[in-house]
Amino acid sequence: MTKYVTRVVLKRADGDDYEQLHDLMDTQGFSRTVTSTDGKVRQLPDAEYYFSGNFTIDQLLDRAKVAAGGTGLEYAILVTQATALRWVNLKSA
Repeated sequence: MTKYVTRVVLKRADGDDYEQLHDLMDTQGFSRTVTSTDGKVRQLPDAEYYFSGNFTIDQLLDRAKVAAGGTGLEYAILVTQATALRWVNLKSA
């Protein structure tokens, strides 16, 4: 499976708008957490999402666009394909 980290920024958004985005991204299969090899679940930074699956980067971008577009706000999206993920000091989820 291919791993991705996606960042979505909503323009002129408030906390409620981001809560809506989180729900919409979840519907598209994105997660706000990552799990380490020892099974610990960590919260990603704000507006970042993790996805693992058999999709191309373009397909994943399309899924993120559907979610972000559902907010009715202008948005910017960056999708990165990851071969490995490492982190430090992410909060426990």
